[in-house]
Amino acid sequence: MRGPRTQDSGPSGRGSPHSSELSPQSLTRGAIVVAAGRGTRMGEDKVWLPLGDLPVVAYSLKAFAAVPSVQRLVLVVSRERVERGRELAAHLGIPAFVCAGGERRQDSVRNGLDALGEAELVAIHDGARPLVSPALIEACYRVAERDGAAVPAVAVRDTVKRASGELWVTETVERAGLWAVQTPQVFKAEVIRRAYDRLDREVTDDSAVVELLGERVRIVPGDPWNFKLTVPEDVVVARALVEGGA
Repeated sequence: MRGPRTQDSGPSGRGSPHSSELSPQSLTRGAIVVAAGRGTRMGEDKVWLPLGDLPVVAYSLKAFAAVPSVQRLVLVVSRERVERGRELAAHLGIPAFVCAGGERRQDSVRNGLDALGEAELVAIHDGARPLVSPALIEACYRVAERDGAAVPAVAVRDTVKRASGELWVTETVERAGLWAVQTPQVFKAEVIRRAYDRLDREVTDDSAVVELLGERVRIVPGDPWNFKLTVPEDVVVARALVEGGA
């Protein structure tokens, strides 16, 4: 894997869904790992919490580095963590370019896109999802190369209720056709760049930015283990999985 062309330098192989149906890789692939959040819900900077022998964000970097076709990798961290991010990439032996994020997630993604340089496909991954597999990453790239935009997701299995601010149930939502979206979300570069250039509102999901253009997004069957660390209990589960060799 080569690093991005810039002026500065800075856990497992689970099955790939539908891989036999997809064409061989031909487009230049880049990836952005977004890890610039403030951890307001967790109470601390969750991507730097220890998970086994490494911080949380290291596992995402390792997963992308394990996909041979990923040619450019950018890690976006908070401004005060840039040097630590560079030290981590060097420790892992991964040629990732490290840059500072912005005030909002979408600002961090923009910074990552600027730092990425040339790439025809761009994967955007949340650094708080440390258990992403190389197989899922590869599947998302292949679907995006064919269809333009791909997001991993798992079908909603629980009954979903809509509630008022006072927690009175107002509606039972039909769950058929509902999917819980994950990352990495992969796009043809010209699509995601054009989408962010035209963005005029706050968003927290990259595929939603593309949808605002009127572009279609294809779902790739996701991985239940590819969950986001949001509350302290999630970290406990992830540590158990990593230490258990999941």
